Amino acid sequence: MKYEKVGRRRPRTEIIIAVAATIISVCAMATTVYQTYILRQQQHAAVWPRLQLSHGYWIQPDTAHYNLFLQNNGVGPAIIQKVYMIHNEDSSFSSTAEIARAIARQRNLPDTLVYSDYGDVVEDMVIPQQTQQGLLTLEDRRYVAPWVEEVREGGVQIVIQYQSLYGETWEVAYPGSHHRKIN
Repeated sequence: MKYEKVGRRRPRTEIIIAVAATIISVCAMATTVYQTYILRQQQHAAVWPRLQLSHGYWIQPDTAHYNLFLQNNGVGPAIIQKVYMIHNEDSSFSSTAEIARAIARQRNLPDTLVYSDYGDVVEDMVIPQQTQQGLLTLEDRRYVAPWVEEVREGGVQIVIQYQSLYGETWEVAYPGSHHRKIN
């Protein structure tokens, strides 16, 4: 009876090559997945909208001026999803002009000459990148002071939800231009 020495065998070259090829393939696949992720992030960033609600005003003894406007400071268009115009917790308003008239009526002012200009923001409206849209212009001291007072006391709120071209959703609120991502 012949006894053979049992010991470690040297691995075959084919097995080493197969294991190395498998490791390289897995690394290549992981790199491709990561590159795809980075490319997708870059595509989303290339069309990122950023809406901002801002105002400017001045009040002097004999004259006053107030502007409220919506700006898209992003690099992509914003698609309006929902708009909430709220005055004293009543959300039935469809424009800033309606709120201005309600404030005028509340203060016993004529509501026919409240604003000199206003713009609507409605669902499915597209706000192009790097543009500004006026929402309300007041040029009479009788109307500017009450509006500013209502805004300061929290009686006027505007909330706009909007999306990017890729369906990411954000919300901007006025006053304060608070901004947050929804999804």
